[in-house]
Amino acid sequence: MTSPRATVRRVLTAVLLLVLPAMGGAGEARAQSSDDPSPHSEATLLSEVSSIAPGEPFTVALRLQMEDGWHSYWKNPGDAGGPTSIDWSLPPGFEAGSIQWPYPHRIPYGPMTSYGYSDEVVLPVTVTPPDTLSPGRTVRLGGMANWLICADICLPAEGQIERSVSVAAEPTTGPDAEAIAAARSKQP
Repeated sequence: MTSPRATVRRVLTAVLLLVLPAMGGAGEARAQSSDDPSPHSEATLLSEVSSIAPGEPFTVALRLQMEDGWHSYWKNPGDAGGPTSIDWSLPPGFEAGSIQWPYPHRIPYGPMTSYGYSDEVVLPVTVTPPDTLSPGRTVRLGGMANWLICADICLPAEGQIERSVSVAAEPTTGPDAEAIAAARSKQP
């Protein structure tokens, strides 16, 4: 159930989103289109392992790298913005969990406050493969990531992410394990 205070905040935000563009101070309230599917940012898929084992969960992560002065949003974006999402395209029998969100920083903009990330963020996701996988093959993990990238304006961004990993009897640690561990240590 939504509290009266939250309802008032949402109504005021909606009013600001309508009024600010007319006043010439659109800032984050105004989205613009772009021919670049990921303007001012890049998305890549990291993996904590180089090889996976049948039935053993492992972690991959969406890494967003943003140009100076640009930011994306946390799962609760605050007064403006929207969270990053991933539409997974995984092999049959694979399951992806939810994004494990590292703590954000505050993004003040006039009377509004949002929460998000600048420079770079690593968003871990646990993936569970089926226990029927046969060692010796390679599987492709992928999906479409969607996020807002904002500075004085907001632009919708998207990026196709993918990574191939081999299947072995035992998992082996990959080169991205430290970056994913660092993101895990920043979870609230």
